[in-house]
Amino acid sequence: MRTRRDVVMRLVALGLFYPLFACGNGDKKMGLFVKNKVVLDVVLFNYRDRAVFDVLLNGSDIGVAGPYGGGAGVMTGVTVPLGPQTLTWRWADSGETVVVANALSLSADQLSSKDHYLGVHIYPGDTAELTLSQYLPGMTPKGEPIYKEGHLHGR
Repeated sequence: MRTRRDVVMRLVALGLFYPLFACGNGDKKMGLFVKNKVVLDVVLFNYRDRAVFDVLLNGSDIGVAGPYGGGAGVMTGVTVPLGPQTLTWRWADSGETVVVANALSLSADQLSSKDHYLGVHIYPGDTAELTLSQYLPGMTPKGEPIYKEGHLHGR
């Protein structure tokens, strides 16, 4: 037979552990435990004068993009681990594989509950940038002049 004291102690213990699992502030965090990955729709942008294919974000294929292209296709439901990111692509003309030159990272602090899209932007110099948005992402302030210059000269 359980005493009132046993029941109260079990309820108190349950009450102490509940915030560890159930509390959250509406974004990608869950109490004291943070998710180690997130599922996003990925949009690829290429601000280079060469087409890219086999674009892999952490080993997952996220598409292809022509010269000064991208933004038109979406890879849906891509699981992206939080933390350092790896990005590689191959040049369509030579088949050479390129590893991004700068460090990319995605953290729980960067995410909000409204973020559904990840923009992957490939720039000259084999650098890239990741952007998060609630709606379909557009060109970045860094990429827009590169894109316009490429189309201005018919490249």
